[in-house]
Amino acid sequence: SHAEFDSPACSPMKQAVLAQSGLASLQSVAVDHCYDAYGVVLRAAAGWSLVFSGDTRPCDALVRAGSACTLLIHEATFEDCLMSHATAKRHSTVDEALAAGKRMKAFRTILTHFSQRYPGVPDCSPALASRAIAACDGLRCGLEHLPSFHLVRPAIALALMDTPLLLKQGTRATGRSGADQRKEDDDATLGNEEESEGSAAPNSRRQLQSRQQSRGKRARMEKLQSHSAADEK
Repeated sequence: SHAEFDSPACSPMKQAVLAQSGLASLQSVAVDHCYDAYGVVLRAAAGWSLVFSGDTRPCDALVRAGSACTLLIHEATFEDCLMSHATAKRHSTVDEALAAGKRMKAFRTILTHFSQRYPGVPDCSPALASRAIAACDGLRCGLEHLPSFHLVRPAIALALMDTPLLLKQGTRATGRSGADQRKEDDDATLGNEEESEGSAAPNSRRQLQSRQQSRGKRARMEKLQSHSAADEK
């Protein structure tokens, strides 16, 4: 447990672990999630430091313990529009995780532990995201790559999309804006669902959900691309 790990009786084992791993210190920090939930702060003898939040709401104790860390790995389970879900389930939103990195003065932040509702990269405030990147399966990064690592964020977002980036449609052919056309498409799908019977209604609902997910991913990708030039500065 946390208390046992930091107790004097555990000190010889702890010191052995530090010596073998090249760490100057290893600190566990109680975080705001469930009982016995902890983040960890690793500080290396070579000078770099890493903070791992684990599952948590934004946690002042972790911010203080990880001050000026080289890398913060922070959970970002929900988008900001689902703040009520994040609060109820004791997780963090994307912008809350990024804000924690800013308060901690972390050199770089990696966001992880996204809800399965997000097949791609969740949306976030570009002002906060210039020093962060979203984790994905198989992601690896050496410390020497951290200064420019955030610049690959648009490429990761594109790789995680399961539909191609499409040109906006509507204005070119019909004179209606793309937003108006998309709303009409959704209304038509919902209308068909109300008129359908048996398995047709679930199919229509799935089609609508798929369309909305693809649209959201395209919008997020466009936002990432629009801010990539600013990130490079």
